Amino acid sequence: MDTNQLKQLVESAVQSGVCSPTVQESLQGQFSLDDGEVSRSSMLRIYERRLSRVPEGSELHGDTRHLVEFLRNSPLDTLRMIGVRPERGGFQLLLANPDGTVILFWMKMFSQP
Repeated sequence: MDTNQLKQLVESAVQSGVCSPTVQESLQGQFSLDDGEVSRSSMLRIYERRLSRVPEGSELHGDTRHLVEFLRNSPLDTLRMIGVRPERGGFQLLLANPDGTVILFWMKMFSQP
């Protein structure tokens, strides 16, 4: 995946309400990205355990619960995880379909402006 493709994917994801405009803002200027396939079932096990350890009512609990619900409902066996590091600082983590052509989920709990 190249940076121009990611910008287009994020623009579509913002327009469809998948992620916040802050993700798109973080792509202004230079940034690096890493992406790779992840197992949906492995992620689900990890975040179900984490959900049980996070205090209910906290923002992190809500964000983690939202991720677990997404993972439970996804029909895909694998997802593409995309990590973005803007040169000016911060971090964004996104989940896309295996081909990396559609962003499906913004992992808000990892967002660092």
